[in-house]
Amino acid sequence: MEELYQRFLDGEDSHVTQEDDPFWDPVEVIHLGSAHVWLQSLAYCMKFEEQVEFLNCDGLEEAVLHIHMASCSPTGQAHGEEDVVIDPCELLGKRMDFQIHIVQCLGVKWLKEDAKRGIQMGYYPVP
Repeated sequence: MEELYQRFLDGEDSHVTQEDDPFWDPVEVIHLGSAHVWLQSLAYCMKFEEQVEFLNCDGLEEAVLHIHMASCSPTGQAHGEEDVVIDPCELLGKRMDFQIHIVQCLGVKWLKEDAKRGIQMGYYPVP
């Protein structure tokens, strides 16, 4: 770090690669919390709109997510009312695509710091 600073003071080229930069930290995935959304309506190919709690790692409400979900074609075209299924067993063994759109994330402090932050989603079976 001192060498880099000295080169800067001397007017030399102080450009360094990321791995040699003492001030650069690689981007890491951080688990900030979770939101549980029941996907039951997708079994009937129905559109779904919900507001769900986003819980932090201590189980306390951190924010509220406004979510839209819809089944869609493999190309991303949303299914309409005519595609609603009465018996979900009709879909067994068939491919199913769906879209999840997070419309708003209300009340979360860390999102205000950098609106370009991304999200990562995981799907877990219910026992």
